Amino acid sequence: MRDYLTEKFGATVSLQEGTGGIFDVFIDQELRFSISKTGYFPTEEHLNELGV
Repeated sequence: MRDYLTEKFGATVSLQEGTGGIFDVFIDQELRFSISKTGYFPTEEHLNELGV
């Protein structure tokens, strides 16, 4: 996931360990994807739609 985001968007990506299966994607400190809100893990298609 980190490599994909870095290659696709030239983003600086860091992974932070969480608890309870939380997976959130923030771009410029704005929440763009949350597994707790959607109920599923993002695919590359979902990541492409984040509007970076």
